[in-house]
Amino acid sequence: MSANFPTPKAETVDTATIINKLWRERIETICSSVSTVMFTAMAVIPFLVLGIKVVHQIFDGYYKESWHITEWLINYEGGFVRRGLLGELLLQSHKNLGLNPYYTIVVLSFFLYLTLALFFIRSFRRTGLSLVVLPCAFFMGGPAISNEWVRKDVLLVLLFIGMVRLALSNSYKRVLAVNLLFIVALLVHESIGFWAFPMMIMLLYHGILGRVGSRNKAIALSLLLLSPAMLTFLMVLYHKGNIEVASAIWESWSAVSFPFQSYHDGIAPPAAIGGISWSLEKGVSYTRGLLSNFNDGIYGPLAWLFMLGATFAVTVNVGALKTVSVHQHEHIEDRDLLCSLLSLQLLSITPLFILGIDYGRWVFFWVTSTFSIYLLVPHAVLRDIFPTWVFGYSAKVTGCLDALIGRSKRTLYVMILFIGIPACGWSMGDYYKSTFIYLLLEFGTKMVKFAMWILG
Repeated sequence: MSANFPTPKAETVDTATIINKLWRERIETICSSVSTVMFTAMAVIPFLVLGIKVVHQIFDGYYKESWHITEWLINYEGGFVRRGLLGELLLQSHKNLGLNPYYTIVVLSFFLYLTLALFFIRSFRRTGLSLVVLPCAFFMGGPAISNEWVRKDVLLVLLFIGMVRLALSNSYKRVLAVNLLFIVALLVHESIGFWAFPMMIMLLYHGILGRVGSRNKAIALSLLLLSPAMLTFLMVLYHKGNIEVASAIWESWSAVSFPFQSYHDGIAPPAAIGGISWSLEKGVSYTRGLLSNFNDGIYGPLAWLFMLGATFAVTVNVGALKTVSVHQHEHIEDRDLLCSLLSLQLLSITPLFILGIDYGRWVFFWVTSTFSIYLLVPHAVLRDIFPTWVFGYSAKVTGCLDALIGRSKRTLYVMILFIGIPACGWSMGDYYKSTFIYLLLEFGTKMVKFAMWILG
């Protein structure tokens, strides 16, 4: 008699389930790895592209008559004038120490740009924020993309960071140190006064309020303690310069040879040196000109409003790109705080949008100053500084943005690819050449050309 043995169906099903599960886990791991590599490439390749751009710009050089160089050459040879501190130091260093002003400007600008980039890279990594936004045209990519890193802008942001750090210290000498650093910054370029004063007043106010108890007294004392910097601000605005001062400045550099120069005929001081003689009316006239800008059929003011709105939407949602998980409630609070800071700094910098059309530079000041505050000042301090109604406003703004574009990483990455910030005025050519997608395509094209050259 033969025995009948049952077929082990249950074991077969369990084995197949385990195998399928293992395959699914393997596929998910591969997809996750590919996604990580892609996001890493999105963060690394633009930095590489920007580095290559900066190196090319260094080798191409900057003419003595360019806006880049002349901004550093403004000095006090025609009398006290705004923006003259560094130019005077350069001139005296050349006369007494033999330092070459051109190479001093370029080398100093390079190390300042590198220092600021490293500050944000380290700060973003420490807080878990994604590095993807850093090389964008509205952030650290702007100076390299528009070839504006050989300007005083980066130095101003670094001085602002120093002022914020000093304002947070508990030393009784902090007010003196903040004023000294602020005065130096104002003598370098008066534009910092517009976007730095509000936050400096608020930080000093927070430190004083606990001692005096009265809000009105705290505000009055904060303004009083910053009065030396405020008087300096008014002084540099008053001594804005004229054609005689500009001519004396340009003449003081006439005997100094630069590696790149077009041998200006000396009839009129060029670029930034000539710019200090401009009247307020002339500066505002360029802004009025934008109101009739229809470059390539695109209305300039409307395009800028769109770019500013897109920049606001991406930067306020940068927490959604975090590389580490955070508690959802804390995440929302931080986003409302970032929205408040972005709004404050944008409001502070608005006068610059009226007085000049270097909009790419104003956006750079806006975003870098906002994140400097966000990364340096304890969030508990910032929540104490802002009135409650500000966070109510921020909640409404972020709520509207969520309803309009959502908060998915995919949407934010697509927006990052197509946000472009022209350096000056508005043109479609400058716009698309400053976008993330253009940088990636440009890099890919150069790699293909290089490969074709290698292969003959």
